[in-house]
Amino acid sequence: MDTTLAPFMGAFLLTMMENFMFKKMDYIYAIYKTGSFSKAAEQLFISQPALSIAVRKLEDELGQKLFFRTTGTVELTEAGKAYIDKCEKIRQFEQELTEYFNELDGLLTGELSIGGANISMNYILPDIITAFSAAYPGIRITLREDSTISLKRLLADEALDFVIDSNNFTDGDFDVNTLFTNRILLAVPSQYALSPSEMNPLTDATASSGSAPQPTALTATALTAEDIANGRHWDPNITPLPIEAIGDAPFLALFAETEIFMRFQKICEAHHFTPNTIMTFNQQFTAYQFAKKGSGITVIGDTVVRLAPDDGSMRYYTLASDDDLCRREIVIAGKRKAYRSKAAETFKQFVVDRYTH
Repeated sequence: MDTTLAPFMGAFLLTMMENFMFKKMDYIYAIYKTGSFSKAAEQLFISQPALSIAVRKLEDELGQKLFFRTTGTVELTEAGKAYIDKCEKIRQFEQELTEYFNELDGLLTGELSIGGANISMNYILPDIITAFSAAYPGIRITLREDSTISLKRLLADEALDFVIDSNNFTDGDFDVNTLFTNRILLAVPSQYALSPSEMNPLTDATASSGSAPQPTALTATALTAEDIANGRHWDPNITPLPIEAIGDAPFLALFAETEIFMRFQKICEAHHFTPNTIMTFNQQFTAYQFAKKGSGITVIGDTVVRLAPDDGSMRYYTLASDDDLCRREIVIAGKRKAYRSKAAETFKQFVVDRYTH
């Protein structure tokens, strides 16, 4: 062989080896993501037997099984979990490197993963993402809806670029920018409420048909959805409602890991009060819909009241409690790290500017 070709042949063979290594990595990752050899083979445009052979060869090379194979299911072994962890780091590095060189060429491209709880996904993110995608069509966005606790874990693991949610990111691992302040309210079906000027804003919804309502002796100010939209619930002259005033009225609770309900529980504890919980939900919007049908009283953030359609069926009360418990900062949070792509920085600034201005 011509010795002048040796360096080129060496580079060619190295490239072929690297391509083969990355191809096997893609095989394993596809099986992991789809949870199935057949689905992965379909996605990779190869036959299932060929995929199975490639995986067995890789497992023989590594001396470790990567998957537990049972009828209908595929699960990662401990070695498989370690392999996937490294795969994801390599894939992330590839993405960041591609974005870096695109940015050198003046192209704003890339991928972003944005997380939010149910309320953010329904009432905050749609406008943001629509406007951002129109301004930066080269950036692909994946959205993840989950609980506040799960979102924080995903952000810490860098499975998400940003989360837009209430501020549960107070430790030093995260960069946080406040977008606006949300207030916790008590949402009461109108049949439980009397005139705002009367002494008895709440009645016992569990009273039997035909019996006189059992009122609570309070002077709290009942507010309408229009009042909330106009910001009247921030008026310091509004008379708040002591939480114990709801007495034995049916209460629609949220799961304990829901951030808004964690705050509500602290309010109840401070007043030595336990509500008469008849149902529990994992989303405040769902509890709110049941409350609007008269099922019971619930707790809600003012964002939902301001943005959701109003049918006039509800009255709202501010709560007599520590203001820090009733006020929730809605933030955009990201993992604190040395490198963040231009696409990510652009998105963050876009969101902050949208609310600042």
